[in-house]
Amino acid sequence: MKQNLLILLFFIFTNTLYGQNTKYSFGIEGGPSYTIYRGNDIIKDFDSPGIRGMAGLYFKTFISEHSAFSTNFSYEIKGLNGKGILPNLSPCNCTTRGYLDYLVINLMYQIAIGEKKNFYYKIGTFGGYLLSKKNISTGNNFKKSINYDIEQYHKFDFGLTNGLGVLFNLNESLIFSTEIRNNFGLFNISKVINIKDGTVKSNATTLLIGFLFPIKRNSDKSFQIIL
Repeated sequence: MKQNLLILLFFIFTNTLYGQNTKYSFGIEGGPSYTIYRGNDIIKDFDSPGIRGMAGLYFKTFISEHSAFSTNFSYEIKGLNGKGILPNLSPCNCTTRGYLDYLVINLMYQIAIGEKKNFYYKIGTFGGYLLSKKNISTGNNFKKSINYDIEQYHKFDFGLTNGLGVLFNLNESLIFSTEIRNNFGLFNISKVINIKDGTVKSNATTLLIGFLFPIKRNSDKSFQIIL
């Protein structure tokens, strides 16, 4: 069901992109993420939020003077920091850092805010595919250990996205952007039965810095970067 919904949203987006005579742009973005998980007592008692990050590409098509559709393709790392416990729940004099590496696609609707339309708000969905999962445990008088446990996690994550940002026109061919974006996971990503039937759901808030390059559509339906 999650995959079918993503396919439908992507189909709607691409039809809007190529079916209208609008302005386009593409860019690069990245930044640090504040990651938390929710859903069970182990997370609350032993884990603390982790600072990870993401980087990727994004594409935008304007459907009016005040609104646009955008899609983002990114490599995102999520994870928590655990203290005093190993991934198998054994006590230790150590700190364990978890890393979940995802390929993520965001599909979003964007609304311009303000008289100059520099500020914007985004809302939409995200879908992630898990590439790898590892835990690194270190500590005083503790031998460093690396644990790979991707088999304990579902391959797909899915949820809601919203973001608030501002654009700065550096010149006619380059726009600087900064945005705070939240990906709020709706599905349990853990295959393991948790204490008290708990779940593991993601929540990542990212401070993004990006550069946007406008594109124009020619009369022959080809595309050209504005330089």
